[in-house]
Amino acid sequence: MRAYGLGLLLMGHLLAQCPYVRYILFDACGDGNQEGCNEYLFLYTPVNLDIDNVAISFPVVPNGNSLDNDSPTRWVCNSGCTASWTNNATVVNNLNTNACAGTTFQYASPGTTIPAGSWVLLFAGQNTSFTPSSSNLCVGGTVYVAFSSNTNCGGRYLNDPNSTQNRRTRIAFIGMPACSMTVNYRGSLYGE
Repeated sequence: MRAYGLGLLLMGHLLAQCPYVRYILFDACGDGNQEGCNEYLFLYTPVNLDIDNVAISFPVVPNGNSLDNDSPTRWVCNSGCTASWTNNATVVNNLNTNACAGTTFQYASPGTTIPAGSWVLLFAGQNTSFTPSSSNLCVGGTVYVAFSSNTNCGGRYLNDPNSTQNRRTRIAFIGMPACSMTVNYRGSLYGE
């Protein structure tokens, strides 16, 4: 019983020290041709986080239609990846135009340290045609935003994956290996 309690205590401590995924939008809105660019992840970080230390592997690789094969070069990151984190000033401006009182959206340029207690909005593509409702992101304070530099807007998530297809998003926090995670999802095939 003590080991179980200690495990919960340590797990709670680890979660309090790690960024985590709050939401993923897949099968995104838009004109149907921009799905992959309109998909996004919404993270919360209880610790300082350098944007250069965030690396993501989507189920379908950026700038391609093939499934991820675990090659680190197919990840999105600011060093050593095919796609990097970049800006879309138009989308950031639109988010700010429609922001709730007390919420500001700011591009997380390379080298930006995102302060503890912040929210992070990461788009799966650069050419986003759909701006999410800022009213859904009323968190108060600054929301840091970055866009994957890929311009192929095919979906990063399969809408109807079968049981053998890749349905995972892997997120590595460089320098915080215990915080890295894998998030799986179900498509509409499973009634979700």
